[in-house]
Amino acid sequence: MGLYDDFDIKKNMKLKSITFYVLLIIFILFLCEIFLMNTYLRLLIKNDFVNAFNDVDIIMGPVTPTPAFKRGEKTSDPVEMYLEDIFTIALNLAGLPGMSVPCGAVNNLPVGLQLIGNFFDEARLLNAGHKFQQATDWHLKTPTGI
Repeated sequence: MGLYDDFDIKKNMKLKSITFYVLLIIFILFLCEIFLMNTYLRLLIKNDFVNAFNDVDIIMGPVTPTPAFKRGEKTSDPVEMYLEDIFTIALNLAGLPGMSVPCGAVNNLPVGLQLIGNFFDEARLLNAGHKFQQATDWHLKTPTGI
C-alpha cells in the first residue's frame, strides 16, 4: 500500500477549480469596489467645479507648481516628474476643457498659465486664451535657459 493510494485526483482537481473561481470572484468584486470608489471621487471633483462655475466663467491658475526645468534635469526622480502635473489632474478627472498659455519666465525658463473652462464651453475658453495672447507677447518669446 503506497503513500498516495487514498488520494483522489478528481476530487483534488475539483477543489482547486472551485478555489480558483472563488478567488477570481473576490478579485472581480475588489476591482468593482475600486471602480465605484473612483467614480464617486470623480463625481465629487466634478461637483466642486460645477459649483465654482456658478460664480465664474473661467478658472485660471498655474500649470505646474514650479517653473520649467532644464531638459533632462528631473529624469532621475519619476515622482518629482509626476508632481509637475498635479495641477492638471483635477480638470482631467472632471472632464473639463483646459489649455495652457505662456505667461512669463523665471530664470529665462517659461511659466504656463492654465485656463479651465466649463463643460461644453470651449469657445469661451479659446477666446480667453486668444485675448490673453493678444494682450501679451509671451507666446512670441523663445526660452533661453533650456
